[in-house]
Amino acid sequence: MKKTVMYLVLLILVLSLIACKKDTNDVEVLKDSGEYYFEPNVSIIEGKLITRMYYGPPNYGENPDTDAQQYPFILQLYNPIDVIATENDTQNSDVLGVTEIQVVPMGEEETELLDSYVDSRVRIQGTLFKAIFGGHHTDVLIQVEEILD
Repeated sequence: MKKTVMYLVLLILVLSLIACKKDTNDVEVLKDSGEYYFEPNVSIIEGKLITRMYYGPPNYGENPDTDAQQYPFILQLYNPIDVIATENDTQNSDVLGVTEIQVVPMGEEETELLDSYVDSRVRIQGTLFKAIFGGHHTDVLIQVEEILD
């Protein structure tokens, strides 16, 4: 009986380790294939970080005199990528040939750090998602998890 329990505990431990290993493989670093996946997968993308003016609320360019001017961070990719939605993804659909991605910082500290990279090469780790709102100025955006050197 003790041997059976010990083998069962060992089996659970091994399966847990396999499951943990699988979670660490969610980071997508596919520079050669140019194929990435939407959230919850974590991706690392590289390009030149710029800012560009877009008209914002209330009319997003219909009345430039009264519309706000927004300057989001845009990552210009060195090579086009395809961003793929999984079969179960109800929020996103495939976007092919992506050359620019709006970068969404998660706080003031990330915003300040991104400011220091404007007009420079940068690698960003985060989750990709499809544009939903008027303030989303590219087809695909990335929510920043980490800015890599």
